Amino acid sequence: IPPEVAALPGLTYLSLSGNGLSGPVPEFPLHCRLQYLSLYGNQITGELPWSLGNCGNLTVLFLSSNKIGGTVPDFFGSLTKLQKLFLNSNLFTGELPESIGELGNLENFVASMNGFNGSIPESIGRCGSLTTLRLHNNQFTGTIPAVIRNLSRLQWLTIKDTFVTGAIPPEIGKCQ
Repeated sequence: IPPEVAALPGLTYLSLSGNGLSGPVPEFPLHCRLQYLSLYGNQITGELPWSLGNCGNLTVLFLSSNKIGGTVPDFFGSLTKLQKLFLNSNLFTGELPESIGELGNLENFVASMNGFNGSIPESIGRCGSLTTLRLHNNQFTGTIPAVIRNLSRLQWLTIKDTFVTGAIPPEIGKCQ
């Protein structure tokens, strides 16, 4: 995907899903106007560029079913309008960034089927709009954080096929 596509000055909606596109996620301009970006179901490789953090108007980010790898940059503090974040079925590794907790408008977060490790970040408890949290088929360790009680709108929680141990926190009963 040439960087010139992402740099189109009036571009707010970009869907290139379900093709055979390859290469890296493009760099994004400083004042990116994108509100919707969908690249799922391609052969996209490489790592997420830090410049994706320039897209502060994004409400939807679909990157599922590609070959994107490496660690996820800690840029979510710049993407506070994000409502849907799909990173599933890629090659991501490392820990989920703490800045995920800055996404107070996030309703759907799907990061399943990757190589994420470390603990599920405590900051996830600040994502009070979450209705869907799917983290299965990763290498998470530790326990399910008690802050999950703050996710009062949660309807769908999947944390299977990980290395999470311990008891399910009773605080989960605070979810509706």
